Amino acid sequence: MKAKSDKELKALAKAYATIFAGLAAEKKKPSEIAGGLLGMSFGPAGFIEYTPELQKALSEFVQRAAKLIGPAGTHEKAISQIAAKAAHTLVAVDAPIDEVASGIVEAVIKAGSTSFVFVAPNRLMHFTKGVAEVRIGNVRAMFTDAFAEERAKTNPDDAIAAKGGSEFKLVVAEQKTWILMDSLCWVVEVDAAKENVDEEAAWLIDVAISFLRLHHTKWEGLFPSVGECEPHPIHPPIVHKESVKFTEENALAAESRKPAWYEITEAVVDLSKGAAFMKKAALVSAPPAKSLAERVSQGLGWLTRGRRATDRAERLLFFFTAIEALLSREDKTAPVVQTIARHAAVLWTDNNETRKELSARIRKLYETRSALVHTGNRAVLWSASNNAQILAEALYFRVMKEADLATSFETFCSELSACSFGLPWKPKVEH
Repeated sequence: MKAKSDKELKALAKAYATIFAGLAAEKKKPSEIAGGLLGMSFGPAGFIEYTPELQKALSEFVQRAAKLIGPAGTHEKAISQIAAKAAHTLVAVDAPIDEVASGIVEAVIKAGSTSFVFVAPNRLMHFTKGVAEVRIGNVRAMFTDAFAEERAKTNPDDAIAAKGGSEFKLVVAEQKTWILMDSLCWVVEVDAAKENVDEEAAWLIDVAISFLRLHHTKWEGLFPSVGECEPHPIHPPIVHKESVKFTEENALAAESRKPAWYEITEAVVDLSKGAAFMKKAALVSAPPAKSLAERVSQGLGWLTRGRRATDRAERLLFFFTAIEALLSREDKTAPVVQTIARHAAVLWTDNNETRKELSARIRKLYETRSALVHTGNRAVLWSASNNAQILAEALYFRVMKEADLATSFETFCSELSACSFGLPWKPKVEH
């Protein structure tokens, strides 16, 4: 990781360590610090007053570390606490300042790259008879009891274990604490700061849902259709609306609707075990920097969040965010709307007349999005929101089906740009 060798980060850590050690040498009592506005830190090195100088040095170190480690591994408050803990430990044994600084950097980096297995109820899928598990990259959907058995074999001394049940419940036993959750669960491998694990895992689940949705074309059961609010993958679905609507003549109360779901059949599992599916899923789960897979991964998550949103305006924003993730170039001088409209039309069809018509319709749809973003005008029709969903999912469907996701994003954009002058889009991919 580049953070470990970053000269600026090392210098900031040393500045913080130097001030920290100086304050520790003062050996102040709590009563002498009580009036300090910024508080104090207590540990093996004693009571350390958070002076303005120490706070400034810590803040600069935290900001640099956060920038280098990245959002997933970064939680600013946690970095502050980890840095203070490392400083306490090393200063207490009179370690040289350079050693204290190195220890602080190493502790922060280690915390930001810890591997976790995130387990949560899966309330979006139904397994048909004979199905045990479906895997999409680093996200697995499986029976909770099966995960518990698997975990018990590799980690028999765990103090906490999961178990299938009808509702989420904590059961404290003599030798082990049991977490009861739905019979189906999500199991996600996450590398992140512990404070960010839930957020990062939820995002990976969202990416996996859209990836699977767009790869399987013959869904059974109560499939979440266009315009329908998709239930949350982890939280309990809303069956009854907790509201009453009155008119002069009558009242509507406790409106209900059966929540949609993704029915995982043996056909879905067979698809997920195919070489092409697994290769693409692995790419999307851990995409190379500046690759097409990176943009696809980003957009798939927003597609899921768009389907889950209940507000028309929010849905439109999420779907357009997904479209822009796939088609927006880093070149800030390029006309964004025109480029996206042309490139979307290229992906939609090879027929030039249809491309022209579709491009105009996309630009018109973009006007609604722009009014929402720039003026706050939320007058969005369901038809506009649904058309944005149809467009976004169609674009991702074709790209994942036909494009080489490992190619660079700029190469992909250049191909679309060339094709926008009337050429068919035929990416060279080995299937």
